[in-house]
Amino acid sequence: MQTLFDRPEVRDALRALDAEACQAFTRLLSPREAMVLQARFLGHPPRRWESLARAMGTRRDLVRQMEIEIIQKFDAWKSAQENPARL
Repeated sequence: MQTLFDRPEVRDALRALDAEACQAFTRLLSPREAMVLQARFLGHPPRRWESLARAMGTRRDLVRQMEIEIIQKFDAWKSAQENPARL
């Protein structure tokens, strides 16, 4: 499973999206995942797992797992955007 440490290009790709595309992707996420997206992927600087976990009232490993799921969802979403005939 890959996190932002392993896939820094995902942060760059998300930051490069226009507002409409970013909103479209965010709508695919749960509210908690959207919070992680904003804090870890789009924040300057990105919040640490520990800090975000405290703010969300959860454990660090659950924030890390949400980050992994966001990356997987982004990869699938981006692939679908690039190849709309595959849907």
